[in-house]
Amino acid sequence: MRILLAPLALLAVPLVGCGTDTEPAADPPPAVATTPSSPDEMEAAMPTEPMADAEMADAEIVAEGTFRDGDGHPASGQAILYRLADGSHTVRLEGLSTDNGPDLRVRLVRSLDDLGDAVVDLGALKSTRGDQNYEVPSGTDVSAAAGVSVWCRTFSVDFGAAELN
Repeated sequence: MRILLAPLALLAVPLVGCGTDTEPAADPPPAVATTPSSPDEMEAAMPTEPMADAEMADAEIVAEGTFRDGDGHPASGQAILYRLADGSHTVRLEGLSTDNGPDLRVRLVRSLDDLGDAVVDLGALKSTRGDQNYEVPSGTDVSAAAGVSVWCRTFSVDFGAAELN
């Protein structure tokens, strides 16, 4: 009987706060992350993903730009396209700040006028705050990229974009 009850109890935890009538637990499990509530906590929660010194030693900035607000979503920070010594490319977002949303993706785009037209999808946004790196798949024509976009794939909405110059 315990074997059946334990999984049912665990299944109830994710439902809390999802629009159900289930009462929240008095004390959340220790593994549940909490949302920062003060500016100091938010600053401490920002991820910082440095590039390795070995990567940066011979890295060349190909293009960079400043994020502008998206469709009703404020955005700030820098996007930098690097060419590494081995010829590969990395997109680095520095000081990124944007809203949270469902299925946010980082993409190289052909035009800032049509953010739905991606050169390549670089993957899920790692965090709405801080510094982060995205490897550009080999064989990608980075010269076709006019900018970097944080794109909500679920609703086809711009959460911020940076023109690469």
